[in-house]
Amino acid sequence: MCGAVANQKKSTAKAGAICNGVVGLAVVFLLVFTSVYVARHWSMHDLRHEAFSFATSVWLSILLIPFVYVCAFVFHTVIQ
Repeated sequence: MCGAVANQKKSTAKAGAICNGVVGLAVVFLLVFTSVYVARHWSMHDLRHEAFSFATSVWLSILLIPFVYVCAFVFHTVIQ
């Protein structure tokens, strides 16, 4: 967010580049850290539980889409 705002002006573009670099490094670090942790502790994970947890998060998000559309329609008509 900081990088996007800072890149809007030429005078703050360098700060935006620095912010984007820091965020990029943090993302790479977190990906590597998570991958190494999972690889080292592979035997401790219950794959069935992990699959159910992932499926629940996916289906919950998908099932919320109609609710969000209905709420947006109701709030839009109430405000006008």
